[in-house]
Amino acid sequence: MYATARKVYVVHVRGPVGNPKRVRIGVHGEIAPDEARGRAAAVIDRIRRGEAPFPPEPAPEPTMADLADRYVTAHLEVNCCPRTIATFRRVLDLHILPELGHLPVASVERSHVSDLHFRMRDKPAQANQAVEILFRMFDLTEMPSGLASEA
Repeated sequence: MYATARKVYVVHVRGPVGNPKRVRIGVHGEIAPDEARGRAAAVIDRIRRGEAPFPPEPAPEPTMADLADRYVTAHLEVNCCPRTIATFRRVLDLHILPELGHLPVASVERSHVSDLHFRMRDKPAQANQAVEILFRMFDLTEMPSGLASEA
């Protein structure tokens, strides 16, 4: 309890080396006492095993825009001539990223690519380049993708 009468749930435990740790669980009123006890038990268990008091936040899921940045730096700028880089960046910026840039990489399916290809039917050469770029981008991913395995 603070001098301001604010109540906070805290757990005080010794780690595996014997060093004391004090971890704030939560504020009284925002969480119930039973929930605080449950959280405290989990924190004590994690500290005694030598881990961080709270599990780390999961990394944000990469989007197609992130994958496009990686593709440009890891593949285009290393392996391609300036004219090819300019052409592929134009296709990325004008067609691929506006349509698919906001999607998580794992959620992109073959139907997304075929819809993009169909919408670009008035520009057949660029439509085929867009599909080729997407195929190569998915080749760079480390996670399995339905698009890369089906293509």
